[in-house]
Amino acid sequence: DSNGNTRTESYQEKVVTHRADANYVYNTWQDVSVPMTGLDEYNLTKLKNYKTFTFANAETENDYNYKAQMFRQANDRDVYQNFWYGVEIQDFKDKLLVEVQPGARSSTISVNCYVMSSL
Repeated sequence: DSNGNTRTESYQEKVVTHRADANYVYNTWQDVSVPMTGLDEYNLTKLKNYKTFTFANAETENDYNYKAQMFRQANDRDVYQNFWYGVEIQDFKDKLLVEVQPGARSSTISVNCYVMSSL
């Protein structure tokens, strides 16, 4: 400034130097979805799906938690560490529009009508 004072600014920038992933190997699985009823009451039904997991017993849960902890310790190479877990299901769709029978959907429910109405 005009008095001869200077100001120094410093900042920290996050730099990712390491990435790792792993899959937990399990022996069995079971779909515990509730039975779906009433889908035939309407021509179209909007369906929302969710994924989650639980453990069959305490031994499996303890094994999973131990292996997750070991994985985190083995990959603790940065100041900032992000860890997440999830369920991967091939071809899973979280939202569906279900037709009671093929062709039950109105012709106005299409990509072309959506684009025309969005202009």
